[in-house]
Amino acid sequence: MEIAEIIKKAFQEWVVPELSAIRSEIAEVKGRLEGTNERLTDLQTQLADQSRRIDEIRMELSERINETNRRIDETNKRIDDVRTELTERIESVRSDLTARHDQLNQRMDELGRAIVRRDEYDRTLRHMEHRLTSMEHQLSDLKRRVA
Repeated sequence: MEIAEIIKKAFQEWVVPELSAIRSEIAEVKGRLEGTNERLTDLQTQLADQSRRIDEIRMELSERINETNRRIDETNKRIDDVRTELTERIESVRSDLTARHDQLNQRMDELGRAIVRRDEYDRTLRHMEHRLTSMEHQLSDLKRRVA
């Protein structure tokens, strides 16, 4: 049994100290692992909190966007209403101005015809005056001949 004792003694001299060192290193690794796990848990908590905050902000922004879109729709409707009203008013003014323009053209045509008639009247009058003057001269020539 002496070989068994030598092996036991060698085992205790070489392996037991190594086992102690390995156990000590395992304990150190476990401590670090616990610290890492705590940090991961903290990070998970922070990520969950940030995710919740992102969701809240997303909801708030969605509400704001929806409100803005509603206001844009209302503004577009008002613009369309004003556009329709202005188009109607423009058409009314255009129709009125066209009617007035037509009346003015008619009056201008009547004035032109009146001017033409007046010119014709003036020519006729001048022609008659000329004939009358000519007849007066002829009458005076005839009176002189007769006298």
